[in-house]
Amino acid sequence: MKNNTNDSSHASHTTQWYLEGFVDEGTTRCRIPISSRIVRIGRSTVADFPLRFDNISRLHAELWVEAGTLWIRDLESRNGTFVNRCRISEPTPLNDGDIVHFATREFRVSRQGQVKSSSTWDTLKGASVLPAEFPFRVGELIRLLREECVIPLYQPIVELATGKIWAYEVLGRGALAGLPSSPKDLLEIAASVGLEAELSRVFRKAGIRSGHASAPPGGFFVNIHASELSDLSGLIYSLRALRSEYPNVPLVAELHEALVTTQEAIARLREELLKLGISLAYDDFGAGQSRLVELAEAPPDYLKFDRSLVHGVAEAGQERLEMLALLVTYAHNRGVRCLAEGLEQQQDAEVCRRLGFDYAQGYLYGKPDPWPWSASTVPGTPPVGPA
Repeated sequence: MKNNTNDSSHASHTTQWYLEGFVDEGTTRCRIPISSRIVRIGRSTVADFPLRFDNISRLHAELWVEAGTLWIRDLESRNGTFVNRCRISEPTPLNDGDIVHFATREFRVSRQGQVKSSSTWDTLKGASVLPAEFPFRVGELIRLLREECVIPLYQPIVELATGKIWAYEVLGRGALAGLPSSPKDLLEIAASVGLEAELSRVFRKAGIRSGHASAPPGGFFVNIHASELSDLSGLIYSLRALRSEYPNVPLVAELHEALVTTQEAIARLREELLKLGISLAYDDFGAGQSRLVELAEAPPDYLKFDRSLVHGVAEAGQERLEMLALLVTYAHNRGVRCLAEGLEQQQDAEVCRRLGFDYAQGYLYGKPDPWPWSASTVPGTPPVGPA
């Protein structure tokens, strides 16, 4: 790609503004640094950043930074330049997170610290294939994140000895027209532009904000997305902010068991959680390769046994019952409380109680719903402990 700059010696090492997007049919994602020098976008070979698509004008638009603000101007293009889906006709300032379209080609505006790149554009390696509805959905996703357009959901976690609600797991769904409500679908869109960690944070924050005033004794279990562990400092910062805003709400950070592989990272996270008064749970224990070594060396506060281990346990053979009893005893000896996930039948809950499980979760007690009940006992579900 052409690097049409008059002074390539210092390039853009002081650039703080970027455009990020795909420059072909969804396989190469690029980051374009913008500095005080005008950067022209267009189909022509004389453009500073060529976009070779039929609906892009020869010189389509230009961008520059002035007094710290990023500006964009349409160059009388045939198919238009759009900021947050509004066509522009005069110089327009841009903000971090804005979505810019050159005709139908979408880019996201971002602002970061100093750039140390020596080229006018940086290709981001390993970028995912652009979803078919990317130009519309990613722009809307940015809006969802900015405005926190989500509905928090809560699934009860019940104390088996009493049948009373001990805690809630915080989940959520999207609430913005034009986007799917399913968190799985939203995470797929977010993953295409590296925003899944931000989406995870929005779900956590919304859940605690809506439910904190009526927190049950065990508080709220909040999920940590896999992508957040690659930026441990960012994760800790977000949890610290959550704790600062809600200092008295019991919180449990929930990690999928498969993520508990890097002892150094888990040890650091555990240390920071202790400082914040946040408990730790390993989720889906037994779903794949159960890591007993990690359980021994970095024990959590809670261990959530996967549904595959406890579903139908009332009809299970002696070998399975003995294995579960052994695992529960081992966890208890390490100071870990045990939770059975995915329970749907009362008889399974009773067997789990006899095996020593402390808590249970599943459709037997309630599906994930908006802030659900004021009572401390799940409606219609009797205690499974002794009368």
